[in-house]
Amino acid sequence: MTEEKSTTLRAYPPKPPFWHYPAIALLSAMIPGVFYVLVFIITAELVTDFHVTQPTRYALAVVGCLTGIATMVIFLRWEQDRWYWELTESKLVVGIRNKKVFPLSSIVRLSDGIPDIALPAKSVIDSINPLLSAVLAAGRAQAFLLVFRDGSMLPMHIHACEGGTQLMEELKARVSDRVCQNCVLTEAEASALKLADWNRVVRKGFERRKSA
Repeated sequence: MTEEKSTTLRAYPPKPPFWHYPAIALLSAMIPGVFYVLVFIITAELVTDFHVTQPTRYALAVVGCLTGIATMVIFLRWEQDRWYWELTESKLVVGIRNKKVFPLSSIVRLSDGIPDIALPAKSVIDSINPLLSAVLAAGRAQAFLLVFRDGSMLPMHIHACEGGTQLMEELKARVSDRVCQNCVLTEAEASALKLADWNRVVRKGFERRKSA
C-alpha cells in the first residue's frame, strides 16, 4: 500500500432507512411528472384544436410520467455527487461520477467558518421561524470556505456525512499554513456566496456576470 493510499480519507452521505428510497423517488418524480403531463396534453390539445382522444391523453400522461422519472433520476444523481469526498496528501476530490479534483496546492485560503451573510430572505426566515436563523448561523460556523488560485470558491460543509468531520479537520491540518480564522469576506465574495450552495464551486467572475 502506497503512502498516498494509506493517508486517504473518504466521506459519504449517511444512508437513510431502506423504506425512504421508494418514498423519496415517488415524491421527487411527481413534481416534474405533473409538469410534463400538463405540457404534453395541453400542447396536443392546442395542436389538434382540442380534438385529442381519450386514449391519446392516457398515452401522453404515461409519457409525461416516465419523462418526469427520468428527469429526477438525472437530477438526483447530479445532486448526490456533492456529498462524496476524498482527501489524499495532494488533492481533494468531490463526486463519484463527475469527479472534480482540487490539488491542495491550488488552495490559497481556507476560512474556518463563513461569516454571517445578509441573505435577501433573512427577514422572511426570521418572521416564519426565528430559530432557523440560529441553525443556519451554526452551520456557517462549522463550514469552510476554500478560495482557490484562480479566484473560484467552494463553501464546504460535510459534517453530516459519514467521515465528514474527520475529513474536514484533516484538510485543515494539511493546509494549516493557509487557514484563516475570523476572516472577513470581500464585497465580491459576499455577493457571490449569497446564492451559493454547500459543496458547489462558485466560479471566478460569478458576481460580475450576475450584476451585468
